[in-house]
Amino acid sequence: MTSRLALYAAVAVTVLLAPGVASAQTYEVTPLVPGSAFHGVHGLGIDKAGRLFAGSVAGGSTLRSRSQ
Repeated sequence: MTSRLALYAAVAVTVLLAPGVASAQTYEVTPLVPGSAFHGVHGLGIDKAGRLFAGSVAGGSTLRSRSQ
């Protein structure tokens, strides 16, 4: 009983005295790549010519990658 009370007291002190835990004052978003038409890729495939295909169930589409 005493150890449980001590644990509760320790947790309460930690929560009440913690200065802004997990609180971001400012942040900056840096996009790494532009957005795409994919709604989530659910399958990948490669045909005999070596072209990459991506299938999207949510978007109801199959897209082929471009060669560069």
